[in-house]
Amino acid sequence: MKILFSVGPVNIHFFGVMIATGVITAYLLIMREARQKGMNTDEISNIIMGGILGIFIGARVGYILFYNFSYYLEQPLRIFMVSSGGLSVHGGIVGGLITVGAISVRSNKYNFRELAEMFAPPIVLAQGISRIGCDVYGQTMSQARLWGLEVGSLYVHPVQMYEFLLNYIFFTILWTIRKDYRVKGKIFGIYLIGYGGIRMVLCQD
Repeated sequence: MKILFSVGPVNIHFFGVMIATGVITAYLLIMREARQKGMNTDEISNIIMGGILGIFIGARVGYILFYNFSYYLEQPLRIFMVSSGGLSVHGGIVGGLITVGAISVRSNKYNFRELAEMFAPPIVLAQGISRIGCDVYGQTMSQARLWGLEVGSLYVHPVQMYEFLLNYIFFTILWTIRKDYRVKGKIFGIYLIGYGGIRMVLCQD
């Protein structure tokens, strides 16, 4: 991962900065929605923090289980070395769902469906922003193109930018229709289908 700068022995990676930017952006948008809905912002803020924790734990566990389980089985201490990379977006979604679902079950004020509807558009925007910092590129281009990224002697698809643009467009759609009575209660389902479709398309690059 690309290092932006170092503070003593601590390296600040570009990917980490973009993840933080995405999280902060989503947080601000959700809090804006909560204020407009007349919700208790302190309670919503606590739910968001719990969801963020669940996302990161889920993203790490998902990566370990499905991408490199044997490696971490042999070197279990490296499970905690997140700075060296290893997060799964799929695991993050599951972790966030479990955490927010558990919080909503315990809450007498907010149900999971209500929270999921409000969280979905900001989440897809945060995922797009975070993806910009990822250094996992797409497949090699059959021929060099203007928008290709040169990695070594090859030109590869800049899937980071593809995903950011698609996610931003998808966010704009969700943000626009979120108050439409015809899709009320369906926004989170649309998010899951749309984001899953974006990932499937990009995995073909």
